[in-house]
Amino acid sequence: MATRWILAGSIVFLAASCGGGGGDGTTAPSAMPAPSGQAPAPLPSPSPAAAPAPLPSPSPAPAPAPSPAPAPAPTPAPAPTPSPGPFAATIVQAPADNAELSGVVTLEVRGNGLENVELLPQSGYTPRLGRFTLSPDKTIARLQFDTATIPNGLISLRVSAFSAPAGQGGSEIVAMSPRTWFLRNSPAPAGTQEGRAARCQTMQQSYTAISDPQPVVCIAWNLPSPPVPPEQCTTGFDTPYRHPEDGLPVLRDGSLIPKLYCVPEANNGIVHPGCYCRPQ
Repeated sequence: MATRWILAGSIVFLAASCGGGGGDGTTAPSAMPAPSGQAPAPLPSPSPAAAPAPLPSPSPAPAPAPSPAPAPAPTPAPAPTPSPGPFAATIVQAPADNAELSGVVTLEVRGNGLENVELLPQSGYTPRLGRFTLSPDKTIARLQFDTATIPNGLISLRVSAFSAPAGQGGSEIVAMSPRTWFLRNSPAPAGTQEGRAARCQTMQQSYTAISDPQPVVCIAWNLPSPPVPPEQCTTGFDTPYRHPEDGLPVLRDGSLIPKLYCVPEANNGIVHPGCYCRPQ
């Protein structure tokens, strides 16, 4: 038996050595013959190429964190309002006494607790010639005084400050004691009712009602009541009314009259309208 296997191996060896060759003389190895009675073993199949690993999906970029809302700035506490000082008032801007004025003049008062400031005649509270404008803190009062509201001539006025609004009483301080000014506007203004009345006061005369539709005129003397009949008059005739600017005789409507208008002897014995018997 051993001899058979050796002999067979030699035959195989010789067969392999005698096969045709080419190229570089090398011989590709061949599969070993299966033993008799057995199917040849199949060659191993090549392993399939491994599928490439999937690339990882990019992670989404993280959303930026929201910026925190700025904290609101703290509201500053309001400054404490200073307590007003005691009621006080003094004039800080006004023409000097005996000054000559025309046009618009600025008057200014300063103090504490100013509730109402007025430009008034040297005495009394009427007529009021101006009401000052007050600052919010009630420390400054200012008036643009139009001198053309008063007929030309001398005028004596004062400035009074009050610790209460108009018509509500309160304390009074005379911020500017009476000053006399000479008004000279051109052309000569007729003046307002209040201005005409103020001129009459300066001339120390009373005046007709400011509310009267006719111009205010001064009253030099009061009419007797009842009027003296012309035939009984022994003191002469005249008009009681005077012009607020120059003091000349006028009729009630302010019309100037000739010098002899109320002298019957100069008018053929006629007593003209508006002429009255003078009191004793």
